[in-house]
Amino acid sequence: MANVLVVDDYPDLCQVLTRLLRADGHAAAGVVDGAAAIDFVRRSPPDVVLLDVAMPGLSGLDVLAAIRDDPDLAGTAVLMYTASVDPEARATAMRLGAQDYLVKSVTPFDELSEAVRRYVPPVPAYA
Repeated sequence: MANVLVVDDYPDLCQVLTRLLRADGHAAAGVVDGAAAIDFVRRSPPDVVLLDVAMPGLSGLDVLAAIRDDPDLAGTAVLMYTASVDPEARATAMRLGAQDYLVKSVTPFDELSEAVRRYVPPVPAYA
């Protein structure tokens, strides 16, 4: 299905999400800070990034801006998956080019999984 990068400063949540995504048929990896996320995306661009907003150091919004500013990565699907219900953070994320803004406390895994599937690149048809 998709190569997914999970970015969350809570290692346990990162691990749980990568396991669930793998069980759902995706290749998934996780990192726990913004700098590691940017490095990972540049080295091995995923199809979809699940990105927390509030993290120490580089925030998810900083990471999103870095992805969108890089012409080689600008088309990467980024789904904000965060505890933040701040309307300003949501507006900023959407303005920066996030495909979606999902709140952890109200988004069950099946909804998150469906959101990931929406942004999986289509498999090219063989001639």
